[in-house]
Amino acid sequence: MVVLVVEDNKKFGEILNIALERAGYEVYHVQNGKDAINFLKNNMVNIVISDLEIPDIDGLEIVKKAKNDFSCRTILMSGNFSPEIEKKAKEYRVDFFLHKPFFLSDLLKILERI
Repeated sequence: MVVLVVEDNKKFGEILNIALERAGYEVYHVQNGKDAINFLKNNMVNIVISDLEIPDIDGLEIVKKAKNDFSCRTILMSGNFSPEIEKKAKEYRVDFFLHKPFFLSDLLKILERI
């Protein structure tokens, strides 16, 4: 299972990378929206895990494109979910929301269900 992590916080992205690799996933990490879209265009990805607040392209737009153009399962993570954002994410068919901070075990449980 190939996972793309879109997280601008380098340290947090590395932590997710290590945890997911240890759980048996093939993981790639990018720090901005343009790199995420380019990666999706050039690689087969099963799941996109994206932060909401990403430089250059909104995390909602990333997961929308991943879902619609590349048929990826999607997880959106943020510490700043509002009812408006959750409504828009549901319209974009985001599969799961993760409220930061979260336990890595919670993320792994979600990935097992996908």
